[in-house]
Amino acid sequence: MDAPETIFHPVTLSSLKDCFKDLAFDLYLLMPTGKHIKAFDKTTGLDFSRLATYEAKGVQYFYVTREEVVLLDEHLARSPMFMLTNPETPVEGKKKAFLTVMEQTLFEAFTHGSTTQAAIAKAFEALRASLQSDRDFLDTLTLLLEVCPKDDSFLRHAIGTSIYSYIVATLNGMSSERSLKIILFAAFFHDIGRLRLPEDRRLAYQNKSIEEIVEFRRHPLLTLETFSASLPFADEEIRTCILQHKERLDGKGYPHGVKGPSIFILARILAIGDAMSEFTLGMEDGHFYTKAQALAHMMSEEGHFDRKLLAPFANLILQGSTPKAA
Repeated sequence: MDAPETIFHPVTLSSLKDCFKDLAFDLYLLMPTGKHIKAFDKTTGLDFSRLATYEAKGVQYFYVTREEVVLLDEHLARSPMFMLTNPETPVEGKKKAFLTVMEQTLFEAFTHGSTTQAAIAKAFEALRASLQSDRDFLDTLTLLLEVCPKDDSFLRHAIGTSIYSYIVATLNGMSSERSLKIILFAAFFHDIGRLRLPEDRRLAYQNKSIEEIVEFRRHPLLTLETFSASLPFADEEIRTCILQHKERLDGKGYPHGVKGPSIFILARILAIGDAMSEFTLGMEDGHFYTKAQALAHMMSEEGHFDRKLLAPFANLILQGSTPKAA
């Protein structure tokens, strides 16, 4: 007697990008022949790098067996961002969720696996492993979650800014763990001051009058005022990054109009990561930009960003955003 045919249930690739890597089920690909082959094994879990590669190849669906649909539903229900914002999640669970969202964001930035991208991902994995047992990271994360709202939009922006800034720093030869931690931690906190503004004026384009714009442009100062006590790590450098992340090289930024080399190098890196995250999350003007559109806008702004830092970042990200010639 023939064995019963296995029935498969589809799951979108996009839903898997917001999941923990551990799996209680296997994931399959449907081949043109109609046969299902195993893509991810429950014993090894998800690999965000491979997931990004599948997405770049146009894969939209994976499949689980009908017997494991319940396990899939349970897995999708406990997304890292949900765990991170759930007050009942223990501290260790929040740390794991935060690092997972950081890793997901890193691979969201890449859609093709170039050698440089692979090197950055490998370096990040080493940093991620270090942060798991880092007391400074745990204290910083605890402080961040105390001041962030339950709405996850600012957390997503904080994490997006941290990852884009990390990529910029790594591409420009920064390998010191201390410098990378300063950039990451400054990115986590950089926009907390906006939360002291009315809820309907926390984004730049929501401020219309001169008075509102002036008040909004104080948000780096408001962030520093939020943290009256010393930050858990590198207090002075992180405060300088936060204070100067909206300054411009031509001196037309805010809050103090600092110019050129007077802007801290790590703040110049943070400025690029912040802008990239704002554009792609719809925070700049209410429009959600693709990465290519965001970079085109940033590259066109004369006098704003440090071009020596921005150019290699743009080149790397655009490797996965521009179609190859036939």
